[in-house]
Amino acid sequence: MEAAEGFDAKLWTNFEEPVEFSTFALWLLRKLMGDEKYEKVRELYQTQPPEKLLEAAIAQLQSGRYLLVLDNLETVQQDDLWQPFQDFLEKCLGDGKITSKILLTTQAKVSLGRAEVWKWLRLGGLETSQGVQLLLDFGIKGNKEELREFVEIAEGHPLLLRCAASSLILESEEDYEVAAIYRLKRDDLTLLQEICGAHRGKPSASVGKVLDRSFSYLEPMLQGLLLRLSVLRGSFGLTIAQALVDEPLKLEHLRRLARSSFVQEQRIGEVWQFEFLLLVKRYLAQRLRKEDQEREAHERAIAYFTANIKPSAETIADCAEEIEIFHHRCELGQYALADQIMDICVNFLERRGYYRNLLVIYEQLTREWNTQISTKTTERKDLSIAWARLGDIHGVLAQYQVAINCHLTSLEIQREIGDRNGEGGSLCNLGLIYDSLGNFHRAVDLYQQSLEVIREVGNRQFEANTLGNLGGVYDSLEEYELALDFYNKSLEDVLKGK
Repeated sequence: MEAAEGFDAKLWTNFEEPVEFSTFALWLLRKLMGDEKYEKVRELYQTQPPEKLLEAAIAQLQSGRYLLVLDNLETVQQDDLWQPFQDFLEKCLGDGKITSKILLTTQAKVSLGRAEVWKWLRLGGLETSQGVQLLLDFGIKGNKEELREFVEIAEGHPLLLRCAASSLILESEEDYEVAAIYRLKRDDLTLLQEICGAHRGKPSASVGKVLDRSFSYLEPMLQGLLLRLSVLRGSFGLTIAQALVDEPLKLEHLRRLARSSFVQEQRIGEVWQFEFLLLVKRYLAQRLRKEDQEREAHERAIAYFTANIKPSAETIADCAEEIEIFHHRCELGQYALADQIMDICVNFLERRGYYRNLLVIYEQLTREWNTQISTKTTERKDLSIAWARLGDIHGVLAQYQVAINCHLTSLEIQREIGDRNGEGGSLCNLGLIYDSLGNFHRAVDLYQQSLEVIREVGNRQFEANTLGNLGGVYDSLEEYELALDFYNKSLEDVLKGK
């Protein structure tokens, strides 16, 4: 990517986790437009449905010549996520006005139109000579024939070669011998050959075995640190790493992990930042679960982010700690606590128009929490509120059918637990969606049902709001006398409520 010439800009995103197309499109628009220009239209874009964001992204790609790299695309190749991504790629292919180039990597090949302008390449790794040079650059000794043999067995996979080199270097440091390729035992080479032969085209299988070997050479403290760090999302530094372990840490400990090829390091000014490759992160996550350290790692991360929550917020970056706590709570299956932490900042994020960000959060919460059966009425009630909030977000984004389904799920839970006040709220929310769709008679029916329930529970403020909604519907139906009557009744309830 560094060598690619003639582009106005080079953009790269790594799909480490499943994301909605809208989240990707907003990121792409910001990158293409620049922060200053994007901020002027951010609130407008965040309320647009995916198809409009798709059009906007393509229009921006037409404005110049860009290189767009989409890494680990298989992560979003899921039934509920993939369609808008596929539409985006196919429209880019079919639009002769786009001079930009798209480079993607995926372990799951997809079917795309316009085959004449789209070329699939199997990434079989480095050429043998390049792989040999990579080992030599790492300082691995050995005759050319031995080096070539190992590169060919490893199919030139760069991470596999780097892990093997790091393992040899660590081994040589312990006994003060030369880091030479001959130190890979014949058993190691045989195992590697069997893995590559059996799983050709799936380098993750072979890398896992070499990572096992490299992991075994780390001292126990670094092994524990590495496993605990794997619960973190994105980049991290020394401060949060220290929060996850009891032993005193130095920057050198993290840099040792980088030299062992378990993390990537980057120096930004005077600050060192570290990040996992997705393949390594998946390997460590599996190992962490097997060694029963996952809960403590997440709890320590939660404690760190809790201690660093900002007292006030102006942008979504100021809510980063709450969002990280949310994800760690979800990983632990503590959905009620995940819901509670979002209560701190959700109203701010709604006011600032971060609906797309909230959409991802509440889709995850409701999807995962819904599978965890709880007999606690309070938890079931909170889950119904989460479904209602997701419905509201979809409604704002004009995704009305999805919004209806969310509110119906909320209504079902409220009736199940006997929450009459919540039931009235869900009926009113459904009325609002049908009102937005222009189905005014259905909206009237739902508002009337809501009114009946909330009068029963005696919620005067809620009653006033519903009467006002009825007034608005009859206004739309041009039945002005009825509209005026309901507006007056709503006003009376407001005044009585005072």
